[in-house]
Amino acid sequence: MEWGQVKNFIWFWMIPAAVVLFAFSHWRKKEQIKRFGDLPLVNRLLLSYSPAVRHVRRILMILALFFIVLALAQPHFRKKETLVERRGIDVIIAVDVSNSMLAKDIAPSRLEKAKLELSGLIDKLKGN
Repeated sequence: MEWGQVKNFIWFWMIPAAVVLFAFSHWRKKEQIKRFGDLPLVNRLLLSYSPAVRHVRRILMILALFFIVLALAQPHFRKKETLVERRGIDVIIAVDVSNSMLAKDIAPSRLEKAKLELSGLIDKLKGN
């Protein structure tokens, strides 16, 4: 595996910074709840506040940040190029699509018969 932009690995410093920021935010929120009242009582009163959900959300944000920085480094596998020589012929097909092709003298019609013949020709050319 190779890296297209190794210089973008410098952005990995954002991950520990985010962890520190989230830890500070958690500590600050806890202190605010303590000032408001007894911690177990306040947790029972605040039904919409869930520390577990906040932790999961923060872990997912840190993982997303990790993968964003990884994507910025542009990982890729080296491609092996091989020279392939192809031979073939170019074919141009012209078909009359006027009203006279709708005549029923050939079953089902001249146009449908031309389509069938061209389909057979195209199948025989394979790659040309």
